[in-house]
Amino acid sequence: MLFLRTGAMFKTLLVDDNDAFRHSLRAILSRNFPFMQIEEAATGAEALHYDNGHQLVFMDIRLPDTNGLELTRQLRSMHPGSLVCVVTQYDIPEYRVAANQSGANEFILKDSLSETAVVGLVDSMLASRGKVLIVEDDEKFRVFLCRLFDDCWPEVVVAHMAWSELPAAATGFRPDLVLLEPRSGNEGLELLGSISLEYDHDTMVIVASSDRPELREWAHRLGIRHFILKKKSVFGELVVAIGTHLRQPALTCRPRIKGRSSRKRP
Repeated sequence: MLFLRTGAMFKTLLVDDNDAFRHSLRAILSRNFPFMQIEEAATGAEALHYDNGHQLVFMDIRLPDTNGLELTRQLRSMHPGSLVCVVTQYDIPEYRVAANQSGANEFILKDSLSETAVVGLVDSMLASRGKVLIVEDDEKFRVFLCRLFDDCWPEVVVAHMAWSELPAAATGFRPDLVLLEPRSGNEGLELLGSISLEYDHDTMVIVASSDRPELREWAHRLGIRHFILKKKSVFGELVVAIGTHLRQPALTCRPRIKGRSSRKRP
């Protein structure tokens, strides 16, 4: 079953009944991580209603209708690849132990959440995972790539978007791998030239619809190792290229059949 990365960009959920705290945290995240799509929930019921595979969750412990630690346990059970930061006003040792046991990745006090602290916290949480940026105008192919990561590298953090969303949305995202479907014509080469200034060429993989000589020449000139054409064998080539860049071979990865994963999950 596909849990992660089916929506736009990188999904973050803020779960706290304090409106002022949620809005303040949202403002900090929006300023520093434009690639995030942020949703808010004031109760556990709202969090479960909104939840569709958020990759990052900020969770208050005391909620009006439930215990935030129990809710953390539920979310982590449904979405093992999610990152969860428990936030609270109460620096109680038992809370820290319980947060760890519930599957939370971080535990932090609200009083210490300055803008600098929030940015450092998010950076450190994302640094613990491989990070991938997908730039692709074909939404169906973006979904295919997201399913590929969900099946083969579920711990990897993925931000994905169309070319038109890239200038603002990808700001602040420092990926280990960039998968690109170039646009056609001179505009496509110009866009590739601009993105090559932002990201290390060693991180880039071209996935093209057609074998254009000028595109291959551009990739060769920059030393891009993988130039993959969209065809029947694209799955196997992508698995090899992604595993090489992330240094994480996907030994049990298989393509999906009729939208379902062919790999048996425990």
